[in-house]
Amino acid sequence: MSSRRDLNEELFGTATTSPPAASKEASREISLSELAELSELTEEQAKVRVKVTHLATCVEALIDGLDQTEHRLDKLKAALKSTVSQVERLSHADDLHSQQLGELGDSLRGLESQLEGQRNALAFLRNSDGQQQQIIERLKQSRLTLTHILLFGTLLCAGGALFLDVDKAFSFHHRLSQLESIVRY
Repeated sequence: MSSRRDLNEELFGTATTSPPAASKEASREISLSELAELSELTEEQAKVRVKVTHLATCVEALIDGLDQTEHRLDKLKAALKSTVSQVERLSHADDLHSQQLGELGDSLRGLESQLEGQRNALAFLRNSDGQQQQIIERLKQSRLTLTHILLFGTLLCAGGALFLDVDKAFSFHHRLSQLESIVRY
């Protein structure tokens, strides 16, 4: 005895066994219209299965795409947080640099004022040096004049010694020497 073929088993994979066919006459009892209906149902079920399989594949692809998108979104969020952190650090560093530049500007202005003071002191020293040079030149000229006066006085003393008393001449010479030493110092 052989079991009868079941369309449900072929279409859906459920194993339902039919009672064995009694004879060829019993199988002929199924009408052609019933077979046509069964055939249409089988075709529709196959189409539905294909559509369901296609939809299931699409849903799986969408779920995978959604998972990948979420993973990418997490990476982008982490990158954005890192970028924000870097921008904050750069902003803080920029503030520090601005503060340091301000301090350097203040230091530079202080150095410029010190340099101006040193320039003024140098100009004063140059002016003083020029005045001292003039004083030295005047002293040299005065010394030269005094030397001439002393020579003239010495000659007068020598001449006076010849004509006058020698003691009076030497006392005059002594007074001129004292006058010269006072002028030098």
